[in-house]
Amino acid sequence: MPIHPRQIFQGLLNLAFPAPCAVCGRRPAVLCRDCLAGLRAEGLFEPAQCSRNGLEGLRLTTYTPACAALMSSVKEQGQTSVWGALEDELRLLGEGLAARWPGARLICVPSSRSAMRRRGVNPAEMLGRRVARAARLPMVGGLRLVRQPQDQAALSQDGRAANLRDSMSFNAPRGQGGPLIIFDDVVTTGATILEAARAIRAAPGAPLVAGFCVFAETLRKRSPDEPKGSMFSPQAK
Repeated sequence: MPIHPRQIFQGLLNLAFPAPCAVCGRRPAVLCRDCLAGLRAEGLFEPAQCSRNGLEGLRLTTYTPACAALMSSVKEQGQTSVWGALEDELRLLGEGLAARWPGARLICVPSSRSAMRRRGVNPAEMLGRRVARAARLPMVGGLRLVRQPQDQAALSQDGRAANLRDSMSFNAPRGQGGPLIIFDDVVTTGATILEAARAIRAAPGAPLVAGFCVFAETLRKRSPDEPKGSMFSPQAK
């Protein structure tokens, strides 16, 4: 994967002016030792099952405020070295992925044109390649946006599904291979993952979509008397 000029510039900038920790704001590391140790002590990085609309998935962590800060530092500030600090955690995710879907291939959801112009790279794809290497599984392309959806942040679950409906297409890569695992950095309602699965299944000679893999899962807010579970897991209401 070619290095984008923004990544080179950000690396040089970090040498001259070290970036503050994404979690506590102290310098000189994008994720300081104390914060990393604290996150590990809280047991936040443990691969676990999740699902969206019947499609089974695997996630490394939940979308906590600390996780949101990490993702923002990567997406909005270009601090991709965060993933290097989490190398051990990403290896856990990769090992879990390989154990659950041996012989599978990873495919990343596409990024919008506006996001690519703003960031220069697809952060989810960069993360996915690290996870694929840890899993020793190939990563393939073929998913693309055929229209540009609007920003999802303020949309409801139904609104997100409508916003993304029929927004992707899939061209199968050459050669035969194993089933596909859709990769994204974060799953919330699952609209992006499910649209990617629809696009793959609609293509001629479509390979099997076996599941999805994400760095973080957003959990549904619930009252104290509700059982724990993901937004679309069997135990969630």
